Amino acid sequence: MISLYTIDRRRSADSLISACLDAFDRTASEAERERAARLRLQPERLSYCLGRGGLRLALAQETGLSPDDLRFETAPSGKPFLSDGPFFNLSHSGDRILIAISQRFDLGLDIEHLTDAPDALSAALAEEDQKLLPSLSDSRGHAETILWSIKEAALKLTGEVMVDPRHLSVERRRGGGFRIVPARAAKAPLPEIFVHLIVMDDGYVAALATYEPTVTAKAALAWKSWPGLSSCASPAGQGLNPARQTVLRDSSPFAEMWPLCPIPSAA
Repeated sequence: MISLYTIDRRRSADSLISACLDAFDRTASEAERERAARLRLQPERLSYCLGRGGLRLALAQETGLSPDDLRFETAPSGKPFLSDGPFFNLSHSGDRILIAISQRFDLGLDIEHLTDAPDALSAALAEEDQKLLPSLSDSRGHAETILWSIKEAALKLTGEVMVDPRHLSVERRRGGGFRIVPARAAKAPLPEIFVHLIVMDDGYVAALATYEPTVTAKAALAWKSWPGLSSCASPAGQGLNPARQTVLRDSSPFAEMWPLCPIPSAA
């Protein structure tokens, strides 16, 4: 099972925002506080603090521990982990923060806002990726952003985030999802990685990477609510209109594998 938690810094309920910020204030390391202080833009600083605080709340729910009792360690690659588990990964883009947690499977996670597509993503493409782009979106910019998200999730899974993304090639798997293999330009071996897209609403798309090809089946994913908190400031049920989800070319298998319900758009 892979648990997903989401926060919207503009539309989540005040109780959730306050709980995440309180968890950060109580438990953040000196390195995390220093990094937050270096973020000059207030929205970026808020997303960072909400993500780190929210991660602690989500891990507390998954482990039964208090957020204050979680002890993070750092792998040689720089990837944080808990020595007794579970595995986890965190990403944010725009107003959204997404957290993935699994007791069994190591994870890589990336979320992107398609309307905030960064410039020059073509520089992240391997030569072999060109033929895949038209199948991802009618918009070249959106297709490049989706491909970037797939590669970023894969690199966050390995912890080797400084690897040149042009050294990774993305292949579509029969039956859905993607496989990451070394590109012809690669200078080092790469473990086999499997990635699925999570098609969200309001122009967001996320990529979830694992080393196991089978864990991204529909039954392995669960959207989780925040313990004792209302996740959305809107009345219950608002924002659940499936017609408002981002529509990608070939989105049908994704929609079937990654259903939006029961997550509200401002969760």
